[in-house]
Amino acid sequence: MVRSTSLNGVRVGGSRYHGQRRRAVQGVSACLCLALLAVGARADDTHDLADTVIARAQEAWESDNGDVMFIRGDLQLRGSHWRIHADTARVEGKLGDPSRVVVEGAPARIIVTGDDPSQPLEGQSTHLDFDPRAKLMRLEGAATIIKGKESISSESIRYSLDRKTFEAGTHGRVKVVTTPHRKKK
Repeated sequence: MVRSTSLNGVRVGGSRYHGQRRRAVQGVSACLCLALLAVGARADDTHDLADTVIARAQEAWESDNGDVMFIRGDLQLRGSHWRIHADTARVEGKLGDPSRVVVEGAPARIIVTGDDPSQPLEGQSTHLDFDPRAKLMRLEGAATIIKGKESISSESIRYSLDRKTFEAGTHGRVKVVTTPHRKKK
């Protein structure tokens, strides 16, 4: 089902942005909701909000072929299990189901909630490359990942959300802090 509406000159809907190509939306908080944003719109029982992606920024525009969305200015992206805060972003694929999200920030931050929402994974770096489909993220530039009492710091970290494994360091040092689990008696 495709729903769309117009909000401050930005047309949003269904699973992708339908704004005018190569035209930036400036000076407004462009809020791109991909399920329900229309005033008075209501969800029907068959519509699943789990695949909703929300993007909020000062500017947003689409490439000529419509396959890439560019967003900048106090950027916030929110998926069903992840949130990103950054200065700029390039979202590849459909906005509702992106194949890749590349962001820059001072710092760029990501929070991913998995099976246990009480222990989110938090990452930050100056450059973040996130593949939500493959559940992989690459952080570069003063990169840090924290989950519970465990943390990883390096100039470069590649983290698999599925396997909960990481590769860190290409140049410089790597710091890993972990707290052993106590056995219950």
